Amino acid sequence: MPITGFAEPVTQITAGKGHVLAVDNKCTVFSWGLNVYGQLGEDPKAALEVSRPRELKFFAGKNAVQIYAGDYTSCAVTKANIVYLWGLVWKGARYWE
Repeated sequence: MPITGFAEPVTQITAGKGHVLAVDNKCTVFSWGLNVYGQLGEDPKAALEVSRPRELKFFAGKNAVQIYAGDYTSCAVTKANIVYLWGLVWKGARYWE
């Protein structure tokens, strides 16, 4: 199934157990799929499943250079070498709030 809706070319993509992350050539991160633990970067109460790529609003302007999707966890590294984790991670870290 082709995935469309990106304004810029996608430079990286990664998949977890039921979710996908992509980053475009402007370092913008997108996510879609299942969001049971907030692994899409959104509150699971607001969006349990997302069928099309959506830009991660909390990550706007942070300039991702690398992304990773674990089973229920997502991760991104910025140009400033800051690592962000969200989804099912320790100490209840949530970035959709």
